[in-house]
Amino acid sequence: MPPHPTADYVGGLGLDLKLGMALIKIPYISLFLFALVTEITFASTIKDKVIIRAITNLLKRDKIATSERIDVFATQGIVTMTGRADNLLMRRRAAELALTVSSVRSVINIIEIFPLSRMDAAIREDILVALSNTQSVGKDDFQIDVRNGYVFMSGKVNSQDAKVFCIKLAFGINGVKKIIPHIELKDQHELTDDDIKRSQAAPG
Repeated sequence: MPPHPTADYVGGLGLDLKLGMALIKIPYISLFLFALVTEITFASTIKDKVIIRAITNLLKRDKIATSERIDVFATQGIVTMTGRADNLLMRRRAAELALTVSSVRSVINIIEIFPLSRMDAAIREDILVALSNTQSVGKDDFQIDVRNGYVFMSGKVNSQDAKVFCIKLAFGINGVKKIIPHIELKDQHELTDDDIKRSQAAPG
């Protein structure tokens, strides 16, 4: 007759059984986690593709930005934009459009500026014409100096809105590589009747 099992033997057998069951469960747990991660990654990839498509469509429809030379990538909602732009305004506009798309967490804008090769005098003239065509400012309020595509703007304007507006105008001129503004705000006693009318016409 076989000897009766001791308590140690029974306890050890129970421990072995528990370890055996745990070892059996490990592959199933690993498989479950793998499937879960795969599903999350797949869903994220689908969402990124939707983001890319939405941004590309916005670029195609926009009058300032263009999708022809701008490439869009997305990873878990983080958008990277590469390619070329004719001017600073186009580069900035592309990023602004991307940020309007749902699920976009942030935009990494590494679009390079390849402005058209233009004479500094032509760039300066275009900026002055653009300023003179607005009601909020006048070209006489500014001194514009252009050196190798770098625009130095100095002068005084009626409001902060007018200041920002003038800089944006210069951003949109082809051939501009960078803008260095030295624009001040006029004191109240410096404002003329024409200045007040321009302030009322300035875009908000």
